[in-house]
Amino acid sequence: MTGRSATGHASGDAAPALAATHGAHLHRLAAMLSGSTDAATALVARTLLAAGDQAPAAQEPQLGVDLVRLYLRTAPRRRERAEPSRARDAGDLLRTLRPRARAASVLRLVEDWDTASVARAVGVRPHRVDALVPAAPGLGTALAAVADQHALTGADLTRELDDELRVATPPTSGGDRRRWRWLVAAAVPLAVLAGWAAVTGGPDEAEDRPSVTAGPDDGPRPDLTAAGWKLDEDGEPPRAATGLAVARVLALGARDPAQEVSWPAPMNADASFAVLWCDMPPAQDAHLTVPSATLAVGADEVPLPCAGRDGSPPVTGLVPLPPGGSGQVRLEGDLPPGGGATLAIYNEAGSADAPLPRGSLGDAPEAPEGSVVLDPTDTVPTPDYGPGRRALRPVSVEVGHDSAVRVWVGRSGAVAVDVGGAPATDDGDVRAARERLARDGGPEGSQPDRPDWRTQQADLRWGRWLAWVPGEVRTFDLPDAVRPAPGERATVTVEVVVENMEEHLQVAVLDAARVRVDTGPVQAEQAPRAPALVGGHRLVGAWRLPLDGHRRELLGASATTGPLAAVGVLPADRPGIVMWGWTGVVDRGGQAVELWLASDVASGLQSLQQGWGQRLPLDGGGALHASAPAVPDGGEALLLVYEPVPYEDFDFATASVPPGSWTVGAEPPPTASYPGVQPLAVIGPEDLEDGSASLDLPAHGPVAARVTTEGRGRIRFLIGDHDADNLWDSGGWWSSWTDEPVVSEVDLTFSEGEAERELTVVVEDYEEFTVEVLAPG
Repeated sequence: MTGRSATGHASGDAAPALAATHGAHLHRLAAMLSGSTDAATALVARTLLAAGDQAPAAQEPQLGVDLVRLYLRTAPRRRERAEPSRARDAGDLLRTLRPRARAASVLRLVEDWDTASVARAVGVRPHRVDALVPAAPGLGTALAAVADQHALTGADLTRELDDELRVATPPTSGGDRRRWRWLVAAAVPLAVLAGWAAVTGGPDEAEDRPSVTAGPDDGPRPDLTAAGWKLDEDGEPPRAATGLAVARVLALGARDPAQEVSWPAPMNADASFAVLWCDMPPAQDAHLTVPSATLAVGADEVPLPCAGRDGSPPVTGLVPLPPGGSGQVRLEGDLPPGGGATLAIYNEAGSADAPLPRGSLGDAPEAPEGSVVLDPTDTVPTPDYGPGRRALRPVSVEVGHDSAVRVWVGRSGAVAVDVGGAPATDDGDVRAARERLARDGGPEGSQPDRPDWRTQQADLRWGRWLAWVPGEVRTFDLPDAVRPAPGERATVTVEVVVENMEEHLQVAVLDAARVRVDTGPVQAEQAPRAPALVGGHRLVGAWRLPLDGHRRELLGASATTGPLAAVGVLPADRPGIVMWGWTGVVDRGGQAVELWLASDVASGLQSLQQGWGQRLPLDGGGALHASAPAVPDGGEALLLVYEPVPYEDFDFATASVPPGSWTVGAEPPPTASYPGVQPLAVIGPEDLEDGSASLDLPAHGPVAARVTTEGRGRIRFLIGDHDADNLWDSGGWWSSWTDEPVVSEVDLTFSEGEAERELTVVVEDYEEFTVEVLAPG
């Protein structure tokens, strides 16, 4: 059966439809070419967007050709070599293949393209293809293994590719805005370890520069050779190192010391950097000038120091550039006869993974007198986002205008330092995103603002210091939001999260004094202003937590050992607080989940019925503990802890109407996502056959439902043979959770889906209901 037809659905751009048809195969191809999940996703998205208005039936070979050519255009310009002489096996050979040879090998050995098609894709004459593809046993198997490791399929591919496509084609509809907020809640905790921030002046403060030191404060700058910053045996710069990917390579020499250079803009709000390698003159000749270069970009002149081609002097840092642009680079100084220079421009890659652990230094430098040193062995529970992530116990300290945070690392890894709710390990990424959120309430129509390129540092990514060199020391100024005026002092909380460091680090707050804070147990409120039964949940307890980052035991919770859902609410007098990544934590029995804070109780309770709000349950016994994130100027947050109640046991008659639903006949509230959106189809009791009904959906675009109900009941939504995306943790089941006559909105899926999709609705217990199927895209 199909529901009654209503208003038709207009198709969107071609890219989502192409993704649904060809995305999986293209992503596997891109994974073999790039060797990276994130890079593969970016390649596929850019290929599909460049396809213009091609229909989904467009031939996949042409899209494959376009993807290969895009990969070759963005790969470093290097001389091809069919078989590196030092490769011992297929794995070694794969790591040393040049881009064109790698592409030819993928197409010939794995994709089984004929010689003419391979030649057309990689841009060579057919007779050269055999020379590009090494005759090495197991190379095709090794490439297929790369695809198995990095290629995405199914819902994972849909989600990640949808994100990439939306970055390049900003959302405009109400449904798209809802999608963005859902992505922030679901994805930001995994990608960003920045901090809370107080925004007091809005966009007028955008000219203030973040205070970050340019490098280590003790001894020489670190030698980055071991991190991959060196020329290879052919004199070519690294294709990728320390989370950066090469975008442009330019040769300079005495005959052409000045040249025009351009480089592509990185994706999203990522940054660009330059490294210059030169043939160096004899060091003992004081009459010779060490080579260097100047890059003129508009009104800016960027000095580029030289590292030696032979590794002496080594690369010790990368120079920030405008994110995409052009300019003239001029080589200066004395080159040896026949010498030259190589300029390489790099863009930040989409991934900012922590460096793998390397080194085990244990002797940290002595902290200066008047410092407060955090204990690296004293940790608190933190959500498990992978091995090697640890949170040090927060410390409250009194600081002054000249205080700073000095970090020494004895092992490579990542460190995030938050001071009083603001990230200290930030080069402007978090600040720019925070200002965008404060100004507009969310990026509706454009991507987050780019930070000032002059402040960018290659080892600071989204509020984290990616420490690649064991033994390095960095000193970070206090963030402007919490830095006291000259002559004044203030109390702040210092929070530190590390990855892969274990205990091989030292965090010292300079010019500071430890402040004693009461972290004793917190009693539950006796009469909380929150519903006892709502949205299929029962209130376990409510507590007031100081916004200071410290962990406290929660007393007075009703007895329960089952899964719990935590809801945090900001005080009403703190509208200027904007959260960006650093959250509170609730833990019990060795398990920890993040505590996201909403602006009011109603908004917080809506998360109980959202997929992203229920993905962080707590199981097991033991005492409850919680911390609210530190914010400038402190205050208190309301913590509500709810326990899910089975459908069969929930009292619909006494439960409160869930936030987001409204009484039948009333006007939709301002928070409604789809007011005025006409239904694609309408399903009622008369349309059911054996309790269910089905209808065909548009080939792509988000799907939602406007459901009118009265009485007790529930509905299961299936798309194809899978539970609806946004109802994944309830097995596809949705309920109004009240016997009142109400209208509710349900987001079913944000993914683009497959070429053909079918919605199935299974109704249980409701006698009167109406399901309006919406295609808001």
